[in-house]
Amino acid sequence: MGIVIPELVSNSWNNFSGKFSLTYAVNDNNNIYALYSEGFKAGGFQHDARNLEALLGYPVDSELAENFELGWKGSYDRARFAVTAFLMEQKNAQRSALIPVGSTFTTSVVNFGGVEMTGLEFEGTFLVGENFLLGGNFAKYDGVLGPGSFTNASFDLTTGQAVGTDVSGADTGLDQTYVLFGEYDINLSGGSIITLRADVQYRSAIPGPPNRAGLLTLDGDREAFSRPEITNVGANIIWTSPSENTVVTLWGKNLGDEWDWKNIGPPIGFHYAIPGGMGPGEAGRGFSGRKQVGLDARFNF
Repeated sequence: MGIVIPELVSNSWNNFSGKFSLTYAVNDNNNIYALYSEGFKAGGFQHDARNLEALLGYPVDSELAENFELGWKGSYDRARFAVTAFLMEQKNAQRSALIPVGSTFTTSVVNFGGVEMTGLEFEGTFLVGENFLLGGNFAKYDGVLGPGSFTNASFDLTTGQAVGTDVSGADTGLDQTYVLFGEYDINLSGGSIITLRADVQYRSAIPGPPNRAGLLTLDGDREAFSRPEITNVGANIIWTSPSENTVVTLWGKNLGDEWDWKNIGPPIGFHYAIPGGMGPGEAGRGFSGRKQVGLDARFNF
């Protein structure tokens, strides 16, 4: 048997990323700030390269990001809040793309134009009474795909990039999210506390990822791996001992039995062969779509 001599492969990516911020205290309860920051993600090699040519011939370029935001934070006796407006741009973004190989698919990392995103975010809490807390957050986004973003993509072996239908300027799809929660503490005579908590989490629909959306469809008109609009409801009952050394929690998640993608699963296999759409009954096939109830206990000694 001959000796296989490994081939050493290396590369380097260099970048200087800056961050600059200004904060002004308007009074004891309010301050405002401005922030500019840059981000950098180094390039790399194809994680699923099956031969030396694929490893050496199609390296992944580095990714850059710029972010500018303005914010206002307030703190009062019963209320605390923060409001942030931002503008962020990704350039030469890295994404995985499904690449046809014969009758099946593999995954390669490709660079595309990126995402240009503006957003407004709010989070806050309000103490209604001595034992009753309300809180939550809300975010509104407006994002578009940057130049060089494609759908129905295939892989150009001469350039190492995805080619297909140019969707530059298309909406990224995530419009808004919010979380609302309430907590109420019941103080028992022995010094222990029962906390009742309920929350609602919402997220608007998200289309399939760039360079992958539209490559496959589940029912002829819905993009593969698109994520549906979802509203999850959860609830907790928490008992805390007087010494706080013991905490027992009865919890429930996704009590409305909504479904969502957890991951797209392997690049080949069953989900391409399933006729029609997938729903809550498909939760075991890369989906999260079943209510969960559990009991946790924590003991500190």
